[in-house]
Amino acid sequence: MQHAGGGRRTDFRVRLLGEFERYTPAGALITPQGTNRPRPEDARLLALLVLHRVGQPIPEDDLIRTGWDHGTGGREDLQPALSRLRGAAGVYGREGQLPITMVRVNRTYTLALDRHDVDATYFIDRVDDGLTDDPGDLGHLCGLWRGNPFKIHGNVPERVWAPLLQALDRFKTHLRARQSALSHRMADWDRFWSLWDEGSAPSPRVLIVDDDRSFVESLQVILTGYSCDCAYTLDQALLLITTHDQHPFEAAIVDLHLTQDGTDALGVTVLEEMVRSTPEVPRLLLTRNPLDESQLEAVRKYGLVDVYKKRTPTTAAPQLRSVVETMLNDRQVALRAEAEGHVNRLDRTIGRALAKARRQRRAQLVLTLTDLYERWVEAADAFEKRLAASSVTHQELDEFVRAWTTDIEREVSDVT
Repeated sequence: MQHAGGGRRTDFRVRLLGEFERYTPAGALITPQGTNRPRPEDARLLALLVLHRVGQPIPEDDLIRTGWDHGTGGREDLQPALSRLRGAAGVYGREGQLPITMVRVNRTYTLALDRHDVDATYFIDRVDDGLTDDPGDLGHLCGLWRGNPFKIHGNVPERVWAPLLQALDRFKTHLRARQSALSHRMADWDRFWSLWDEGSAPSPRVLIVDDDRSFVESLQVILTGYSCDCAYTLDQALLLITTHDQHPFEAAIVDLHLTQDGTDALGVTVLEEMVRSTPEVPRLLLTRNPLDESQLEAVRKYGLVDVYKKRTPTTAAPQLRSVVETMLNDRQVALRAEAEGHVNRLDRTIGRALAKARRQRRAQLVLTLTDLYERWVEAADAFEKRLAASSVTHQELDEFVRAWTTDIEREVSDVT
């Protein structure tokens, strides 16, 4: 058996680059029994154990901190996933099928695998060892990707995937720089790039704040197709809001009766923080009670899109999904209007500077500003196409405008 970096591997024990798969030592695919079918949290746990120090003991607290929310809620989610994975290992172990075991010692967990037994860590190591220009070698690495695991397992936090994402970014950068020489020589070229569909809109991110876990799970089903960030406590909600720049969400559903340590209605605190730090994000308030004057005041005070009375998931599904879709659509319309205003302003800035440079007969400056204008038009057209496809977030708009404002102001500063 060859180690990563020492040849082209095809015989892996665990495959993560697509649907999760496990294989026997003889290479047969292991199909879980009905009672051992993977759940979303199992995929998260397996990714954690494999991508973070595979084959080494990982403390339980590290697993919670990396892959779940802090505190008791995280442990409540982690423990059943650990039990299921250990149970599956036991079942398959008795049958002599499972080539891996999970060892627990003093609240640490070890997945007994070598790095070269997993396609994801093999890929990471091959990229870290340095990429060649050999189309056969690069094609082999492309062929490891059977699907897009980041979409397939959307419940796995980005920070869990970090080592794999970083290696993938370096690999794609290497391929792009050699596209003309490699694309016609690699059979997996088109299939590999089709996995990422980089021009399509990402799944809109929706923040859900509610201490009723079963209701949150029903909301996630209702909002299938959206990427949901869930908070079950006030602290978790505030953490997600304060890290909004790193993981921006585009709409929020907040339960008014968020309870913690006997205190009710902590949803108001969440709304206050959102008004302060993420005012552009549309907000929907959930309540168990009929709409009253105090809630109407909340609509006005916190800029809520609506107040929605909690009901059974079956009854709630069509109407609640429609409300969220309207929230996101209205926000996208506002985003496009804001973008149009910025584009027109920057366009006028370059145009005025170019006209002035021509009047002053400053030939070199005219050439510089003409080149700047052509680059700006190309970038603005591409950005507007992404806007039309709803694949731009407010954060990306801010970054685009900030970068071009800096470049344009620097170039036009010579025009007196």
